[in-house]
Amino acid sequence: MEDKVISKLKKLKALADTGLGGEKENAKEMLYRLLEKHDLTESTLEDSTIECHWYNYTSGLERRIMVQVFANVVGWNRATQTWLVKGRNKRGIDVTKAEAIEIEVKYTLYCKQLRQELEFLCTAFIDKNNIYDVDAPGGRRLFSDADIEKMSQIREAVDHVKTHNKVEDH
Repeated sequence: MEDKVISKLKKLKALADTGLGGEKENAKEMLYRLLEKHDLTESTLEDSTIECHWYNYTSGLERRIMVQVFANVVGWNRATQTWLVKGRNKRGIDVTKAEAIEIEVKYTLYCKQLRQELEFLCTAFIDKNNIYDVDAPGGRRLFSDADIEKMSQIREAVDHVKTHNKVEDH
C-alpha cells in the first residue's frame, strides 16, 4: 500500500513542479495535503538512483517530442545518451525515478496535444482544399467561433494543392 501512496505522491510532485496554471496549483495543494496525512516530507519522495526507463512512441513526430522532453527534463547532453531497441518504437534513458515521472507526464501531455493539433490541422487542410463530402461521416462539421478563427489562421498558412495539374500529369 505504501508503494502506491509514494508513487501517487511522486506523480503529484512532478505535476506540481511542471504543470500549467490551475493543474499545477491543484497538484501542489493535493501533494501537501497527502504528505501531511501520511506524515511524510518531500525529501521522502526523492530517490537519486539512476536507472534506465523505457518509453514507447508510435510515429516519428512522437519520437521527436520524446527527445525534446528528455532534453527539457535532463538537459541536452544527457538526452542524447539514450538506448534504442532495434525494430521497436522504444527508447530508453538513464534517469532518476522523479525524472522518469516528469518525462512520462510531459510526454503523455504533449503527445495528446500534438494529436489534437494534427487532427485540427488535417480538418483545416481538408476544408481549405474542399476535399470533403458533406454527406459522409466526418464530412464538413460545425465549428465554434474560436475553432473558426483558429482554422482561418491555419488555412492561411496551409498551401492549397492544385489538383488539376497533378491529375492531368498522371
